[in-house]
Amino acid sequence: MLKKSSYLISRFFATTAGSLYGFAIIWWIQFNTSSSTIVGLVNAGFDLTAALSIFYGPLIDKHSFKQTALGAIFLQAFWLFLPNYFLILNCILAILISICDEFYSPADRAILKQSVKLNVDLTNMIAKISFIDQSVNFFGVALAGILLKFISSNYIILICAFLSLLSGGLLFNSLKKVHLSIHKQIKRQNYFSEILIGYHYIKKEHFLSRYFFLLFYFHLLNLL
Repeated sequence: MLKKSSYLISRFFATTAGSLYGFAIIWWIQFNTSSSTIVGLVNAGFDLTAALSIFYGPLIDKHSFKQTALGAIFLQAFWLFLPNYFLILNCILAILISICDEFYSPADRAILKQSVKLNVDLTNMIAKISFIDQSVNFFGVALAGILLKFISSNYIILICAFLSLLSGGLLFNSLKKVHLSIHKQIKRQNYFSEILIGYHYIKKEHFLSRYFFLLFYFHLLNLL
């Protein structure tokens, strides 16, 4: 059974870490290079990892959602703890951390759907998660700005590492008694076939189709 309070607190810390890190790393790059071009390239890297998220789906589905979510959050914490004094290293780590988030989020949502059986409870949990995400994203920039008045961006990134580690620990605790069903397929499709199946499913769903292409064009415009 899912420990809901522990799960929600884990989500809060994970979202806070992501919000603070996104602001801190851009500030660090701008401060150390004074180059809008490099800042733009890093932002483009973030958008590219999100735009290519459809290619991560088959990889996520082939493994345990629990292991994927926990692995992504702990790996993210590990990379956040690495020394971050060099520009190229920071840029590479920023992209890797962004990719971790693209693996963590779908697996985390799949865990919630499988572990909360009643529709009423699921709707309630989704509403709480939406509130947490929107609140953190709204106040995260303000919090990062306040923190930067007192400490450097390197220390904020270190705080993000501890938050991610704490989030992973709480997620592990919330899932200890959760036994997720394993996907059973008579015949596995190859990697690209599964991507096409997912694409065709999105294409035939009116809302998902519009949302997918609008999101794709949004990220594409950010890259240009």
